[in-house]
Amino acid sequence: MVETILGTVLAICSLFLAFEKPRKMVISAYEFCRNNPNKLIKYNDTLTSKGFLKWQINALLSIYSSKVVAFNNGRHFPVAIFEFDDSQALCGDVNDKFQYLGKLSDESITSHNPKTTATQREYWNLINRTIHSKDQLGFYLKKLSLNSEGKMIGFDAGICKYQDTVITNNFLLYEQYKAYISGDTLNTGNWRLKLPQLANVIGLNSLIGICKPSNCFPLLSVQAIIVYKDYISSGCPWRFRFMVRSKSGAVSSYAGYKQITPSGGFEFFGDSNNASFEEVKKHFNIVNAIYRETLEELFGHEEFQYGKNRIDKDDLQRQTEIQDLQASYSSAQSDISSNRNSGHGIHFLGTAVTLSAVRHHLSFLIIVDSPNYAKRSVTVGIESHSLESANIADLDNEFLLSDLVTPDSVGLVLLLKKSGLLEKYGIH
Repeated sequence: MVETILGTVLAICSLFLAFEKPRKMVISAYEFCRNNPNKLIKYNDTLTSKGFLKWQINALLSIYSSKVVAFNNGRHFPVAIFEFDDSQALCGDVNDKFQYLGKLSDESITSHNPKTTATQREYWNLINRTIHSKDQLGFYLKKLSLNSEGKMIGFDAGICKYQDTVITNNFLLYEQYKAYISGDTLNTGNWRLKLPQLANVIGLNSLIGICKPSNCFPLLSVQAIIVYKDYISSGCPWRFRFMVRSKSGAVSSYAGYKQITPSGGFEFFGDSNNASFEEVKKHFNIVNAIYRETLEELFGHEEFQYGKNRIDKDDLQRQTEIQDLQASYSSAQSDISSNRNSGHGIHFLGTAVTLSAVRHHLSFLIIVDSPNYAKRSVTVGIESHSLESANIADLDNEFLLSDLVTPDSVGLVLLLKKSGLLEKYGIH
């Protein structure tokens, strides 16, 4: 009924379509009315349904090699993992040493403005009100470099706007949703016809495609499992805990899913609208990105959200929460005699790739031994429905046996298990 009325209104207004301003006003009003919140609820509910999750795994196994799709304890997951080649010598101060991992190959800020299909525009109209800063600048993956054993040794990155990522990469999940609700069963022979944008992104070789994606701007993300000694609960031996959030409806993907936090985009911290290339380049720092997400997602520092202010390394590291985190590194180091990355409590694990969207999540383990940090109160942010601590002993049960866990968090857990670092340092 609503669609019929709107169609009539548009027909009446067709006399004005020759004029640019009225045309834009009419179409914008039509699209606003079509963007019914119920459609977004249906989309998110479908993505969390058992039927879709089973369909998606079968589809991904048809698209990617079974060697690419992560497998653990008899179960496949919608993620690929690439361990870090820990034989590399990463040296220097903790804030700078991980810079050797990545190279910013862009030499200027350019506007990509990718061409879009009708389905991509439909997706944007559905979720654009969950996008808080579409023009936010960030760093996207151009190429992941592997050694002869298939382990990560570095990456090349470029600069894009978040909207570029949403419309070319996050959209891929919507493309799968459309195929699912249409009743399509995907196989090796038809998936390229049913998922044309994904086919454009990964090309003819899925492994090469996720290491060097095409026709897209996959914003890099950073994530860390901060394993901290629990100084609040009584009893010995000490328990170790980490933080988990349930994603709220105010996000563009995986609403309602559990996620290890901190986790977020590898972005420029300042005002993207007036930033110079040199300013953006200064923020190509992975550890600072982790610190920013920690402040934003665990401790409610809204000033570090959405690039509202120009923020440098000193602004981040003078925050007391980060100072507590850094102060613990020396005490953690006293218990860890042979930190493989000489990381003062920070260990780089590798990258987890969300296969549905072909997005890489640079993954870290941070070991914390600080009463001040452990006793700090956390704050639930706008992108979280809830935030709670979990026992590290429950890691497998919480994240490898549950369906509603974001793929990036599953990948982080799998990378952590492969590293053997928890067992090596007696953390359980």
